[in-house]
Amino acid sequence: MYKEVICLYNKQKKMQKVFEELSENYRSFIHSQECPVLDFEEDFNGNMEEFQFYFLQHHVSQNKPVIIRNMINHWPALSKWKDNTYLLERLQDKQVNCTITPNGRADCVTYDPSTKEKLFVKPFETQIAFSDLQQIWSTQHSTPTSQPEAIYYLQEQNGNFCNQSVFEPLWKDVDLKLPWANRVFNQEAPDAINNWMGNQHKVSSLHKDFYENLYAVVRGTKTFYLLPPTDLPFMKYQSFAQGHWNYDAKTKEWKIEKESQSEHIPWLDWDASREDDVPKHCNPLRIDVHESEILYLPSLWFHQVHQQEDSNGLLVAINYWFDMNFASFHSIYFQFLQSLNQV
Repeated sequence: MYKEVICLYNKQKKMQKVFEELSENYRSFIHSQECPVLDFEEDFNGNMEEFQFYFLQHHVSQNKPVIIRNMINHWPALSKWKDNTYLLERLQDKQVNCTITPNGRADCVTYDPSTKEKLFVKPFETQIAFSDLQQIWSTQHSTPTSQPEAIYYLQEQNGNFCNQSVFEPLWKDVDLKLPWANRVFNQEAPDAINNWMGNQHKVSSLHKDFYENLYAVVRGTKTFYLLPPTDLPFMKYQSFAQGHWNYDAKTKEWKIEKESQSEHIPWLDWDASREDDVPKHCNPLRIDVHESEILYLPSLWFHQVHQQEDSNGLLVAINYWFDMNFASFHSIYFQFLQSLNQV
């Protein structure tokens, strides 16, 4: 029995060493000390065919993130959406779907004092007139030293920008079609186009998506903390019961409602922006994406997102999700790594 335990221990140490070498080799391969930049005008003289070939060969095929500049300079949104009055005139009192949390963290592991346990907590969701929502953001921007009692964020990961007619007055200000991206990802159109609006109090939890993501910032700055898929063995997934925030607008009280019938969900309970909270062998890459820039975020990359509002108190972004190729080497290898990590 003693020999079997020693043998198992040695095998686990060897496996750990293999995972460490894999992570180090991959980081060396992608040069992850900083995110590369492709400038459509300066690097390719506006030649779309050359850009597409390079982007596909050096980034998409290698599952490697990159910032793209001077690709959306023609968008009217880059100038028009900076004016809060313009957005208000276009959307007026239209009802928009909005998430609300007390701390700006939705879909995140949170301690529930009533049950004395950590839960995966989803945001409170409601509909609100855009004019009221903009007034809330304006008020919070004018009092930056105080912590808001509620953080409002316009977000839906369901193609809300094109699937909801409420945003139709803004459609002409951005590209609803990206022919160059369609060709690179070999798809007829994005699977979803999402609209994101909020202020600097919103922070996402660390997660991954099964999409190729083109994330375009229109106002403000987005800060991404990225970790490659090869860091999976060090991620420390845990299983959590689910719950959701409940907000009483009259009493202004927050409460977490545990969802007893929901299945447990595996999630990450650490902050990639805090060096003292990051697990050993994980080294997040920080990327700041500024106005008019696009971040190509490859599928299966872990990411946590922070944001900084602009001088008028708002962050606005549009992202395009393209289905990942589940038959690709990257996808198959990640599935293998998941299975191996569970042994």
